[in-house]
Amino acid sequence: METKWILSEIKSKLTNFDLPIDNNILNILANRGIVDEKDIVSFINPNLENLEDPLRLKDLDLAASYILEAIKQNQNICIYGDYDVDGITSTSLLYLVLKQIGAKNLDYYIPLRNEGYGLNKDAIKEIKDKGTDLIITVDCGISSYYDVEYINELDMKVIVTDHHDLPSDKRLPRSLACINPKRTDNEYSFPNIAGVGVAFLLSYELFRRLDMKDEIYNYLDIATLGTIADIMPIIKENRIIVKYGLEKLRNSKNLGLRTILNKTELTGKELTTGDISFKIAPIFNAAGRLADAKLGVKLLISDNQNEINVLADNLISNNIDRRKIQDEIIENVLNELKDKDLSDKYILISHSPLYHHGIIGIVASKVLETYYKPCIIMEENPDEGIAVASCRSIEGFNITKALSSVSKLLVKFGGHANAAGFTIKLENLEQFKKEIEKYAKNELENIKLTKNIKIDMKIPAQKVSYEFIQSLNLLKPFGFGNPTPLLLSENCIIHNPKTVGNTEQHLKFDIDQKGFSVKNAIWFNGGSNLKQLKKNNIFYDVVFKLETNEYKDRFYPSILIEDMKESKLKDDRFQYYHSMYNTSFPMKSVFYTTLDLEDIDIEKIYLKRSFNTYTVMSGQRALSKLDTNVSTLLSNLNDFYGFEFEIKMENVEIRENHKIVHILIKRNYEIQNYSNQDKVQFRNIKKQILGEQEYNDVTKEILSKYYKEDESVFISNNNISYYIDEDKIKIKEQFYYPLLLTIGMKYFFDHDKKMVFYTKNKFFVKNNYLRNYFEFKNKVDIKDKIDNAIFDFNSIGMPIFKLKYEKAVFFCDKDYTKTKLYVIKKETYLPPNIFRLNKKILSSIDYDKIFLEYLPIKNKLSLIKEAKIGQVIYTDDSIIEYF
Repeated sequence: METKWILSEIKSKLTNFDLPIDNNILNILANRGIVDEKDIVSFINPNLENLEDPLRLKDLDLAASYILEAIKQNQNICIYGDYDVDGITSTSLLYLVLKQIGAKNLDYYIPLRNEGYGLNKDAIKEIKDKGTDLIITVDCGISSYYDVEYINELDMKVIVTDHHDLPSDKRLPRSLACINPKRTDNEYSFPNIAGVGVAFLLSYELFRRLDMKDEIYNYLDIATLGTIADIMPIIKENRIIVKYGLEKLRNSKNLGLRTILNKTELTGKELTTGDISFKIAPIFNAAGRLADAKLGVKLLISDNQNEINVLADNLISNNIDRRKIQDEIIENVLNELKDKDLSDKYILISHSPLYHHGIIGIVASKVLETYYKPCIIMEENPDEGIAVASCRSIEGFNITKALSSVSKLLVKFGGHANAAGFTIKLENLEQFKKEIEKYAKNELENIKLTKNIKIDMKIPAQKVSYEFIQSLNLLKPFGFGNPTPLLLSENCIIHNPKTVGNTEQHLKFDIDQKGFSVKNAIWFNGGSNLKQLKKNNIFYDVVFKLETNEYKDRFYPSILIEDMKESKLKDDRFQYYHSMYNTSFPMKSVFYTTLDLEDIDIEKIYLKRSFNTYTVMSGQRALSKLDTNVSTLLSNLNDFYGFEFEIKMENVEIRENHKIVHILIKRNYEIQNYSNQDKVQFRNIKKQILGEQEYNDVTKEILSKYYKEDESVFISNNNISYYIDEDKIKIKEQFYYPLLLTIGMKYFFDHDKKMVFYTKNKFFVKNNYLRNYFEFKNKVDIKDKIDNAIFDFNSIGMPIFKLKYEKAVFFCDKDYTKTKLYVIKKETYLPPNIFRLNKKILSSIDYDKIFLEYLPIKNKLSLIKEAKIGQVIYTDDSIIEYF
């Protein structure tokens, strides 16, 4: 299968100055349309109180009133659901809620799969014969206009709750109330909730009217199961429900769910949407596929543990049987297709009386995944002379539209662009295959069938760490609409490739890149790539997902390969340095130790470097070494940029064989002062801030006036000009960081306290380095007499002449030439051998001649030296900090 990689290019306009979140995470959110600060906070910290008011759903208030009145009158109520997990959970949730609020005459109905989806007249007649007064549909009914009419004819009342698309004629069934988030007359803003989500919101209103609002939160676990199983987008309302529902599931009070979790060894574990999709939901789905979905409802509503144990064992047994049947059918279909020449086939079709109608949808999905071609899998029923089909399709080929083109041959059909189903008479089968293939050929003949892989971002291997995975976990829960981020690392060296699995179907290998290594990357179902991997070069570009594995009470980054291609070996040094330079702090990490920590003063632990290894120390006592990749990262940051680090212990987990210590690694901005001599202090300060770099001319002049001549200084960007290629460079805040830090550190040495900095500018206020030496205030009290302070009038907007001050530094772009302040004026033209870098020329110039802000300090100093002797270099605007 050919693949096409599509790398997202959208970048967030926010930075971690705005929110304390890794910039890479902000970029991923931007790629998903979440760009505003308010939306980001709501996404990362969803709150149950932010659930939209259910009464914004049309007819929900009517439905709640009718239901409460029916309960009051002891009417016979029947909940009519569906046989999938959404239907099972919708039925169960509403049943339990109605029981809790006093319904005494309550029943439910779930059709068998061979009855078909939704309402049917035989079932309705059976429900009527039981003396039912009110039918409440869940997860069905919106398209059942005539079936609802039949309910009315039988003198029963009906309330419809559903989430499926409205019928094409937009005609709603005649009912007491019809609740659907897709109704165009809703005030409710989110249309993509599951059937169980609709039942949850209706129940929310029922509880609210009875002053029992908080009771609804006990049903978040059931709502979550149905929402995930029905592949609803995990955004907005669904995200709130699922986020809290997964936590609720860990210690569910529902006996049925608790028993299933226990029997699948998931009790108490941090659950993911994957656990629900692949471990829990199939158990409930199997009942509807092979047996009777009512088993699932019985399990969820029962309060008898003995009965629940029997039901749970039955459901799990059904699922094991389902998996066996499924595997057999998949093997048969893939073997059948493997032996055929499929090069001229635009749609893949397989049919047999041995297939099972409850499984064919899963089989169709597997065929699509394997061949990336539209496919149709059919179960033949010779006794009835029909075949039942399940269809899956690729992006860009609407399978329902394709079926519509041959509808004259079908008994019935329906579905969406990517998934559909139909029933056909066996006598029409061969003609159908010819016509649907012809249609597919016309649509796809001139299109190259390639699977698009949408990559969230490119990262170097040093990002593969416990800390970065913790940052990614802010985006959980993942699922449809919020997929696990796909990441790309280029120029990776592949070591030790081997196949694993019962049939050697999976591929495992190690990855190295620029001194960083990750063990045991796994490519599920990628075993067939082993030969190619061994015979070709060892450099590959790798697309993957990241998660944390826990093995023997230790955390390990786990790479799940999505795709690989031979590397083009492009020079990626700038991406590497950019990622390194923008490493986010504080950084979460862990270390492991068997030592007794009770006598350790956790406020005095520190990091000690030896070669490229960092060790956690307490006094002269070594507690543990940091992870190899973390040590390598810190060593590089220290070597490249002079960063120093400090450590803080967060918490300690006691495990059987050792302790897991969770830590925060921070930048250490403190400077040690062992001298009272100004000259020595200034030398130490400069070394701390700039290393071997010198102050630029503007900073030198300001420091000279401020300290040697004891003058206040007025700084205006209008009076300071730098030019490259005749282009005037905009002065940014970071241009003044060395100046500010020098003044702040010197004041701290002299007064043992922070200097006052009056500003509202977030680039100053949120800079951790500056915060170490300045007390920030956002307004000035003009009554105070101020000595030694920084004023940023560009952000606090106050006239200088109103102030009483002895000595200060003023930032202001307005004209204050009438003041007695020393005004800095500087116009600098960079040498003509220095050219401004732009993307158009990037591919045609020597990368060794490029100066960028995030290059290691030694590299930048070397380039400055070359520039000053006439060598041509290309640069971004940050070079002005050196002139």
